[in-house]
Amino acid sequence: SPTYSRNDETKRASPAARTTGVLELNQLEVPVARLPLASRDNVPEDQRAAFDELVKGYGDIPRHGPSSVIINVPKAQQHVNALNKYLRTESSLPKKIQELAMLVTARENDCQYIWNAHAASARAAGVSDAIVDALRDRKELPKLAADESAVVRYGHAERGNRTEIV
Repeated sequence: SPTYSRNDETKRASPAARTTGVLELNQLEVPVARLPLASRDNVPEDQRAAFDELVKGYGDIPRHGPSSVIINVPKAQQHVNALNKYLRTESSLPKKIQELAMLVTARENDCQYIWNAHAASARAAGVSDAIVDALRDRKELPKLAADESAVVRYGHAERGNRTEIV
């Protein structure tokens, strides 16, 4: 499984990694899909208006991350964006718990992209350094508040990890 470091939280794929299709994860090389950069001409004609609207909102065609793939089907990307916005802005969960859930999910699935996208914002939202570092390193977690413990237990159970968290 890939390893994560605190430095990874703010790193993005290097230009070399983007051109070679290989992401370097702390000395581990992982091949990534090689899709051409989306373009207006490559999306279905009946979705070009949606493509134009998305690109206008982004400021450019996404070059990495999930949006760089999903934008090839602009109407699907619009639905993903709407769901993302709903979960982030209309959720009854506090930002701290949302970010902790993202980290637990990212770590349980060894998804370094999502980890990197959320570790710093989790810290900024109030998830303690001790919790973030323990999740990252797969170490024993410090004592958690009831809401934090519920999120971690759920994330572990979802993946079949029956480890007890106190």
